[in-house]
Amino acid sequence: MISAAHGPQQAHNPQSAESALYRRSGNGPWQRVQDGFPEPRGLLTAVLATHEAEPGVFYAANNKGAFRSADAGSSWEALPIRWPQGMRIGRAHALAVVPE
Repeated sequence: MISAAHGPQQAHNPQSAESALYRRSGNGPWQRVQDGFPEPRGLLTAVLATHEAEPGVFYAANNKGAFRSADAGSSWEALPIRWPQGMRIGRAHALAVVPE
């Protein structure tokens, strides 16, 4: 699982943001994640996290919100977290996962 952009302006600058999430299985090709994750336009690169207590579960945070995948990154759902306005124009720098 990786969050990537074509260059630093698309990765970090809200005015030209365009990034996407990619995943691969084994040594297969990288494929863009589209199911439940925001479209690339306007999207700053995401920070990704996992927890050893939840195998195959990924979390992501970016300027559009926080997301969770329960199927190794194939599909995503937005988490019901109120996202601060300042985060909509800024990039997440870290993400901590604390399982219940």
